[in-house]
Amino acid sequence: MLLDALKDFCWYNEPLNVRFVENGMLINTVPETDFWQNAAYNLHRDNGHFFYNTKQGDFVTTVKWRFSDMIASDQCGLMMRIDNRNWAKISLLSTDMRKLQIGSIVTDGGYSDWATYPLNYLPNELWFRLVRKGQDFALSFSLDGSTFERVRIFYFPQAEDSIKIGAYACSPQKRSFSCILEDIC
Repeated sequence: MLLDALKDFCWYNEPLNVRFVENGMLINTVPETDFWQNAAYNLHRDNGHFFYNTKQGDFVTTVKWRFSDMIASDQCGLMMRIDNRNWAKISLLSTDMRKLQIGSIVTDGGYSDWATYPLNYLPNELWFRLVRKGQDFALSFSLDGSTFERVRIFYFPQAEDSIKIGAYACSPQKRSFSCILEDIC
């Protein structure tokens, strides 16, 4: 990861411990952080960590994460964001680590939904991709960085030409989680 490529990125809820290591940016999440609004669990959290820049028009963004020692609900993935009531994210997102799944969440008007895609094993690295074409968005993941599996397409009419896009991480439980952002483009 080239530092010069990150000069236009900003933090929303910067983690307490972020540092560059040999293969990327190491992030230690703050416990009890998440991005979730209303819906089934009646939670309102907008305190996860989001490392982003702003893109205009149609684009493709890909992030690569490396991780280990995940527990249920730990997350590191990709997020697009308009504000605290309108955003989307994708990551490894399991409430039970015996039932592994890719989770995608779209929050529209302050209400979050959750769609899942099953995984057969816990990888130690994942790639996530978001493609934007007008008001249409597609979320995908990859286990090898080459073959991407689309998990969700959604229409987001409130998305303006300029939108925040980047990597996110959080730990909804009462412990921190360490992950390495190896690439973002």
